[in-house]
Amino acid sequence: SDEEKTKEARKIWIKANELCPNIISLRNLAFLEDRAENFDEAEKYYDQALEIEGAYEDFALISEYLIFLTRQKKFEKLWGLFSELSDTLKDVDRIKISAARAAIRLGHTDYLEKFFSEEHYDIREGEVSLTDIWFEFCALKMAKERGIESPDRDTLEALIDEAWDTCPPDKSIDFRMSDNKKNRYRVSE
Repeated sequence: SDEEKTKEARKIWIKANELCPNIISLRNLAFLEDRAENFDEAEKYYDQALEIEGAYEDFALISEYLIFLTRQKKFEKLWGLFSELSDTLKDVDRIKISAARAAIRLGHTDYLEKFFSEEHYDIREGEVSLTDIWFEFCALKMAKERGIESPDRDTLEALIDEAWDTCPPDKSIDFRMSDNKKNRYRVSE
């Protein structure tokens, strides 16, 4: 069964890591824990993987971990990790998108201004990650203009709804299949 195969794989990866700590076993263990919704354990395995020499050169591992941190709403940790990356990794589109999600939550508007002025080359037709960030960015700017320093989620959602009408995204970041507000869909967080 799949459950038995997963248990066996976990044992093998734990043993492999005991014999020789390695990024692949730790990443795979993190993935299994994430899938089992053991998020604290998954994070520990990712952190251990980053301690292995060469981990900061593995853009796939870094990107996956940043997406995990985004889902866990650990934006400060994400931003700290992003800040430590080489310029080469900071230029990977998926990594930049995760950083932009953290920048939104942490108020790093300078990063966002730069982010929206850059070309994004790893976006698929129908993907809404850039427009989701754009509309939230516009909503936060509107809140600030209206004297709302830290809008609650309901206020922010209302401003995002307004941004759909008043802040059209540049065509260079708009890969949505529909711009109909009633049919919009968003990346789950």
